[in-house]
Amino acid sequence: MRDYILNQAETADKTFTFPALHRIVANWRKRRQLRQLEQLDDHVLMDIGLTRDELIRVQRVPLAFDPVNELLRAKPMIRGLRQYQTHHRRDGSWEVRLVLREEMPERLADYLGETWSRILGAPCPPFTVTRVEAIERPPGGKFQDFTSEFFPPRR
Repeated sequence: MRDYILNQAETADKTFTFPALHRIVANWRKRRQLRQLEQLDDHVLMDIGLTRDELIRVQRVPLAFDPVNELLRAKPMIRGLRQYQTHHRRDGSWEVRLVLREEMPERLADYLGETWSRILGAPCPPFTVTRVEAIERPPGGKFQDFTSEFFPPRR
């Protein structure tokens, strides 16, 4: 079914003179609509099954990708996500540390890997997903969503 829908979308895209430009403009309009949803109160967003963080996250994907599609694809897998941290190692590899309320869905690591390689293109640096109980805070107490072995931790 997914292949059929993708094929229909590609066929419809070819009917426009500049299909890539049409897709980018359509995705830009969807981002504007998602920004309007951000203006709603948190309890209203929860009633419709969204969080402010999810809306912000999908607006960060490149313009070539449909933010609504990204939201719907990731939603079932990241529902229990409490916190994350991206760590860059000296050998050039990356690790994503996740604090989850429940067990990590089997498909989550695959989904993150596919997204990682799609956004960065080939060849992309090595990437691992690790579930942790808690993410350590530096001595200053402020949470960091990105850490690197190239820079010492802030104090």
